[in-house]
Amino acid sequence: MFGYNLLGFGAIAGTVDAAGAFRATGGTVTGAGVDLVHTFTSSGTFAVAAGTTNVSYLVIAGGGGGGKGDYIAGAGGAGGYRNSFSGASTTEKTGGGGDAESVLSLGLGDQTVTIGGGGAGSPATGTSGSNSVFATITSLGGGGGTYTSAGAGAAGGSGGGGGYNAGAGGAASSPTQGHAGGAGIAGAPRAGRGGGGGGAGAAGVTGTTATSSGLGGVGLASTITGASVTVQLREPL
Repeated sequence: MFGYNLLGFGAIAGTVDAAGAFRATGGTVTGAGVDLVHTFTSSGTFAVAAGTTNVSYLVIAGGGGGGKGDYIAGAGGAGGYRNSFSGASTTEKTGGGGDAESVLSLGLGDQTVTIGGGGAGSPATGTSGSNSVFATITSLGGGGGTYTSAGAGAAGGSGGGGGYNAGAGGAASSPTQGHAGGAGIAGAPRAGRGGGGGGAGAAGVTGTTATSSGLGGVGLASTITGASVTVQLREPL
């Protein structure tokens, strides 16, 4: 969002001064008066036609693809979650447990908004998600999970889950925007389980022998659009 708000799966929130000196277009615009939200669900341009203001943002990248097989594969990690909107209670976070980031000061000109897509599953390691970008803010795609024995999940905004036979979970990338993927667990042939993908709110869970794959890490709730929305996927493989 931009203070003005920009959501990047996409949102930007922005504040317009009383005289309406700041004017911008792009995305789906909601709100009224001095509080406007520009939401992008596909790539586009945030175009400032006049004025300067501070903009809050929530930029979310595409999630990683999982290992393509069955319960022994690791799951893909969530896309990076970078947030500068602290909310009315000032408790909202950026992904990975960090405090809300600094707002952006924007003036006349165009800012390209890139919305990253999710990665594809694979019989080996899933494809990592694509980055989402707004101005100087880049959220990294989630790491792919793996189906390979003892294979490690890929690093990303949040890391992908490791494969069966104790594959390591993928690391979360810097700057802080997500959590690591869960590790796979060893077991008799095909008895081990893959790890869950990391989430914006918590790390992926380690697989459990003979019961289930690890759950994905929980997501985070944001009120940047004016209503609470939780972004997460937390299902066993």
